[in-house]
Amino acid sequence: MSSSLKILIQRADKLGDVLFSFPVIDQLKTLGIPLIIDYVISPLARDLVAQHPDIRQYYSVTDRHRPPDLPNNYYDVYLCLWNGSKALIHLGKTHHIPIRIGYTHTRAFTHAFPLNTDNLSLHMIEQNTALLQPFGLKPVFKRAVLPVRASQTRSRPRLSILTQTGGSNIPIPPRVLHEFIQCLLKTQPDTQISLLGNQPVPSLDACDPRVQAYRNTTLPALMQHIYDSDYYIGPDTGPTHIASYYNIPTVFFSPLKINPPGTFGSLSDRQIIIRPDTQYPKLKLGPQDYEVYLKSITGAVLYQAYTKLQACRRRTYPEIKAYHLQHTLRILYFPYNNQDDALTRYADAYASIAVFRASRTIQGCIQQLKTHNITLLYGAVPVATAQILRGYMGTVQAMLKPVIIRKPLPADPQMLINAYTALFS
Repeated sequence: MSSSLKILIQRADKLGDVLFSFPVIDQLKTLGIPLIIDYVISPLARDLVAQHPDIRQYYSVTDRHRPPDLPNNYYDVYLCLWNGSKALIHLGKTHHIPIRIGYTHTRAFTHAFPLNTDNLSLHMIEQNTALLQPFGLKPVFKRAVLPVRASQTRSRPRLSILTQTGGSNIPIPPRVLHEFIQCLLKTQPDTQISLLGNQPVPSLDACDPRVQAYRNTTLPALMQHIYDSDYYIGPDTGPTHIASYYNIPTVFFSPLKINPPGTFGSLSDRQIIIRPDTQYPKLKLGPQDYEVYLKSITGAVLYQAYTKLQACRRRTYPEIKAYHLQHTLRILYFPYNNQDDALTRYADAYASIAVFRASRTIQGCIQQLKTHNITLLYGAVPVATAQILRGYMGTVQAMLKPVIIRKPLPADPQMLINAYTALFS
């Protein structure tokens, strides 16, 4: 082996997914040895990795079934962070890389680890850094280092809002942004608002000098706009995670039922999550659902979240994880005989953790799974009912099965979070 450890990292996927891989680089640097780090990516992340100071070069994959042309016998380590195709799984073995690490248990890897998708308290950053165990490194939950230029000086507070980038998540509806901006400019008239992304907000970004639209910008320019912000509002997508790494106070719009904050949440130490996932009778959403699904989201709701963000205290990393779980755990509760009133008291006191009383019928419970996005069956859960509900989610819906905790509902939500995380310790 040469004096430098040559590592090839593969994450040929979306921008946010590549961002979640960057803590791996920061962890590898703690080894204290010379490193050469190259990346295999999709074209979506090209501008991101091109300016990262610790990435020497990248290989862009336009067809996941056609791996890039790599030098044989050059790299020491292949770190496969995403098993997107057989060609990418076998990339390290094909090019004779001696140490090959990934999630799938296959002969393509010399070290394989499980992808713990059942554990919604485990962030994707922790999943990625868990692959560094062969180096004696432990999983971490922390922000990555991103390059920036010096901030611009300004006298007004600056709010950046991501409208839409064409990514996989649901954007904040334009009507909501229009109502919110109108309200904000009346109550906080000194605010300078930057609209980032490709979706215009009708009649606002063209008539008020306090509102500036930046469409079709390059990624480096977008990153600079975000870094220069005092506050940020955006959906769960790549630019929002850039704001997270810059630790910008963020209103995090997380509407997709299949993307829980526990796995994909922001790491900003000041954040407010908006997650309208508990009152729509479908788990998998398409554009035809958005108008009805997001009907409850208004400019007033966004304004309330923003003022909460301005007053929000800084959270530690453990507190961020607990906050993510509050907006991830959706509980179907089967009361014990003497606990019917506990459900009401709990829901009144701790509305951020959604708890719903289980229906008396299997069909009713199945409907609750879909409508309320249930991730946890809690209480006196009948064995047969649990088997049917878990089977329905895993087989019919092809989604994560809800886990089961057979205990009385605790008065303190932190005890519930502790009970959930203890399942996976």
